Amino acid sequence: MLKPTFLIIASDGINCENETALALHHAMIDSKISTISDLIKNPKSILNYQGIVIPGGFSFADHLGSGHVMANKIKTFLNEELQEFRERKRPILGICNGFQILSKLDLFGCSSLRLAHNESGKFIDQWQDLKVNKENSSPWLTKWQKLNHFKLPIRHGEGRVVFLDDFFSQEIEGQIALTYEKNPNGAMLNIAGITDKSGLILGMMPHPEAAAFKATDMNNFNEGLVPNVGLDLFISINDFLKNS
Repeated sequence: MLKPTFLIIASDGINCENETALALHHAMIDSKISTISDLIKNPKSILNYQGIVIPGGFSFADHLGSGHVMANKIKTFLNEELQEFRERKRPILGICNGFQILSKLDLFGCSSLRLAHNESGKFIDQWQDLKVNKENSSPWLTKWQKLNHFKLPIRHGEGRVVFLDDFFSQEIEGQIALTYEKNPNGAMLNIAGITDKSGLILGMMPHPEAAAFKATDMNNFNEGLVPNVGLDLFISINDFLKNS
């Protein structure tokens, strides 16, 4: 069986695309990094891929707010193709700035979901203990479901999950993917990541690509934690695609 190929969408200010591509490579997934400008010239090209990742960084210098400009570009020039990609039930991952972008595109089925400034008003750069929501059967989370907890790094100034109209329901609660053991930013219900109803679209503030290799993974230096745990996210989605 041919390896799947994922599209990594980059732009000025995105700075984790190469680490994401390397993590995908080690999970036996091919990838191509394309800028949003190149994709605007050929929107239909996104349908050639089996998955999409929008990595972390500071797209367009977070002008007008984190992910705002990038989300507007996608909505204006690529929305039809993105919706078709979604209808074909292909996986989409947004990491940190990518999560901020996906939330502004309303891909989680909750238009009031936003990523607000951290309660502290400060940028946070630290490793965090995380738990997986055992009720969420997203194919991205399959291997993590076997773990009680693990660590991933966060690096953000606007990562606090909020709901603008105070709307929250049991249905949305079932879409929670990851929670912080100790809430670092004031996120509602300690939310660190969330999926859409299908589980195929995942947005998360922690960086799995930064914990995919022994040299960069703090889990390697903590007794009882699984090493290279970030890689398991990408292996899980590849296993799902193989069996689909």
